[in-house]
Amino acid sequence: MKKLPIGVQDYKELITENYIYVDKTKYLYDLMSSGKFYFLSRPRRFGKSLTVSTFYYIFKGEKELFKDTYIYNKWEFKEYPIIRISMLDVLSSTEEEFKYGLLEIIKLEGERYGVSIENTNYKYAFNELIIKLSKKGKVVILVDEYEKPILDNINNKEKAERYREILRDFYVSIKSKDEYIKFVFLTGITEYTLKSVYSGLNNLNSISFDKIIQIFGLYPKRT
Repeated sequence: MKKLPIGVQDYKELITENYIYVDKTKYLYDLMSSGKFYFLSRPRRFGKSLTVSTFYYIFKGEKELFKDTYIYNKWEFKEYPIIRISMLDVLSSTEEEFKYGLLEIIKLEGERYGVSIENTNYKYAFNELIIKLSKKGKVVILVDEYEKPILDNINNKEKAERYREILRDFYVSIKSKDEYIKFVFLTGITEYTLKSVYSGLNNLNSISFDKIIQIFGLYPKRT
């Protein structure tokens, strides 16, 4: 008997450990086939991280994980270089700690592909990583909990505003390095916070209130 995937956020674990999986790959396929830059906001515990993980294994080219799903015989399953960022991994008690955390994530993502990041500025290091990875193929960028450092400091208006500026500068690399990028998917809890960094990231297509949100179980079908 298959197990219920309560709390499981990794698609590969879901499949290999015999958990129940409701096939939603048709909708992921539609997104990947029709666009390039996407944002989805959802409350906590509504499958954002699992969606990011599913994209990760698709772009990693692990076709056999998707046997018996819609996408199995439709997607090319070519392996792309992937930058996978979770803001859950970044401490944000101080601005210095926050910037250091962003830099460390970028360095670690580079190490996964044998790429050394020389720049010590979080923004320029992100630029460097995208450009260097693009030599291996167009880059996929997946970001989970994009606004967490801001929300963690929401009661400190000055700090939250400063962190918003830092994230705006960080995420602008996604727009400015468009020529090197294959696909982008960001998730977070709030749409509102995204708009505050939109001056640097205004090429995202928000699907949070789009018809496709039906597949994630948040809203009834519109008529």
